[in-house]
Amino acid sequence: MSVRMNDGSSAPGGERLLADAASAAHGAPERLSAVLTDLFLPDAHRPTDRQRSVMTLLLAGLARQVERALRDALAPMFDAEAAPELVAALDSARTEIAAPILARARILRDRELVALLLARAEEYRIVSGLRRIAEAGLDRIDDAAAADAADAEEAALLNAESRRFDRFHEPVIDSRDLPAEVLHRLVWRVAAALRDYMVRVQRIDPAMADGAAMAAANRLLSAHDEGEAIEAAAMRFARHLNGAGRADDAALVRALHLGRFALFVALMAVRAGIDHGAAFAMATDPGIGRLALLLRAIGVADDAATGILFEMAAINGLPEDRLAERIEDCRAIAPDAAGEAIRPWRLDDGYRAAMAELAAGLAAAR
Repeated sequence: MSVRMNDGSSAPGGERLLADAASAAHGAPERLSAVLTDLFLPDAHRPTDRQRSVMTLLLAGLARQVERALRDALAPMFDAEAAPELVAALDSARTEIAAPILARARILRDRELVALLLARAEEYRIVSGLRRIAEAGLDRIDDAAAADAADAEEAALLNAESRRFDRFHEPVIDSRDLPAEVLHRLVWRVAAALRDYMVRVQRIDPAMADGAAMAAANRLLSAHDEGEAIEAAAMRFARHLNGAGRADDAALVRALHLGRFALFVALMAVRAGIDHGAAFAMATDPGIGRLALLLRAIGVADDAATGILFEMAAINGLPEDRLAERIEDCRAIAPDAAGEAIRPWRLDDGYRAAMAELAAGLAAAR
């Protein structure tokens, strides 16, 4: 593909990126609200596109994982002779218990959880696209060139990356990758569903069921370590590379080519001084405008930035003329202006949300 570029002197392209960044800072909550509503529509009304399919698959798998862990903890708490049917049901891999109860109660409408599912579905889409590009010969992934795990930071990241896909290379979200608050809500909801089953179906004494459910949930939650999450592991390794002077453009391009998307995002986040979530939102922009802005803000060289934008444009099915426009935009904007445009993402999430809420409230009061 040939792409024509200007000499970087024009301003309109840079202004396009700045306008995109400004609108993106306020549009994310609305998009998440729409996804939250849409994901929990009945099957007959839910859109059938791949992203929603992946999110539904991820949610079901995550709920099963948490339920299995709780059931494994619950079963030994009951006497097999006194409650044989309950113990058999808890031990059975075929008996669904919590899932149908949760579906009827419709209590998994968790905004933060849906945001994580959406991010994981986006990551899967992009990594799958990178694999298709490699298979088409546009890029070659050299497994032998993958960085070794000599550093503890990378060993932790490689371990986190290994649980992102099952043996059929379908996407998976592990409970270890959940923030503590999200996991707490999910675990207690599943525990409540299991308690309902024990009391309503198995006629277990409510006090006994409560004690067992709480003990099982607390055991699972006490073992949770947010430092094991892939985003945390990626940020630690990226900081390690940055401290060693190795978080350069070559490392960025290499991470993307190898399909190590969490690391690709983390390298940009560390260089920009923003968190992983903010960098992820920019990197996954389907129009690649926010990605172009971020690359400019962190000083990625033109050749490397063009290669990255080319690859992400291919993944997102962006037309050639739109790609050329984005590359021109990237080169047109001054690095200082790009840095100022991403400054809001350097602020604390709560502070940024409060400012947006305040601005909306003041606007409504006029």
